[in-house]
Amino acid sequence: MLCAIEQAVELEPHLLTRFSFPCGTLSFILDQFDLTFLIFLIFIMNIFVAKLDYNTDSETLRAAFEQFGAVDSVKIIFDRDTGRSKGYGFVEMADDGEGNAAIDALNDSEIDGRSIVVKVAQARENRGPRGGGGGWGR
Repeated sequence: MLCAIEQAVELEPHLLTRFSFPCGTLSFILDQFDLTFLIFLIFIMNIFVAKLDYNTDSETLRAAFEQFGAVDSVKIIFDRDTGRSKGYGFVEMADDGEGNAAIDALNDSEIDGRSIVVKVAQARENRGPRGGGGGWGR
């Protein structure tokens, strides 16, 4: 039996490949929210932007992406201890076509004097192994 979300997006089945939800978990969520609103939230394109100048603000980043379509949100990541930008952030766009156009045009472009990297954000579990260790216990 198909999940309710799968039935609701039969017109765009390719979008389901981005997400995996257990059917039981979704049934509660679907009962609590308007289905159109839920589908809108699930299928927003999340775009990763790296190599930002530490002084680039969210409005500058928003303006760059709005040239290609509607921007739902912009978040620049800050260090919690220093309050300084970490030099990367995320932009959310609802339309995949507009998001892909922005990625294609803005990747390797310049914002605030820095050449930026722009690509589709990946879930943490899909990013591959990470380094680290810091030399403890050698």
